[in-house]
Parts: sequence; structure tokens; C-alpha cells
Amino acid sequence: MPVVVDIWCCQLLSENFESMREELRHRQNECSRLRTLLASRHDANGSVPNDTHSVDPHLMNEDGELEMAYHTQMELNGSALQ
Repeated sequence: MPVVVDIWCCQLLSENFESMREELRHRQNECSRLRTLLASRHDANGSVPNDTHSVDPHLMNEDGELEMAYHTQMELNGSALQ
């Protein structure tokens, strides 16, 4: 019976590893897209964009999209750790 448990554990670890690898790939792609966006804004303006302190945060997030994205990301991170 221990051999069956060992095989099951190896399969579970392998599945978790592949899931984490896919998440890493997704985050790397997201970072790449964000770097590209930042670079394009830098090229368009001639300078690195300022942080959001110079913009009214209520205008930037008037529909609650940023908060929804934050909560969704937290849920995804929580489920990835389980």
C-alpha cells in the first residue's frame, strides 16, 4: 500500500508543480506587458510617468475596477497557495 500512496503523492506534487509553473509563466508575461506599456508611455511623454499621486484617485477608479482586480488577485493567490 505505501507504494500506491507514494505514486499518488508524486502525481499530486507534479500537478502542483505544473500549476505553479503555469502561474509563473503568466506572471512573467504580465510583467513583460507592463514593462512594454511603461516603455511606450516613457517614449510618448519623453519621461517616466509619475505615480498616481498627481492624479485624483477617485477619477482613476470611479467604477471600482482597481478594487475588484485587487480582490480577484488576492483570491487567486490564496487558491494557488492551497
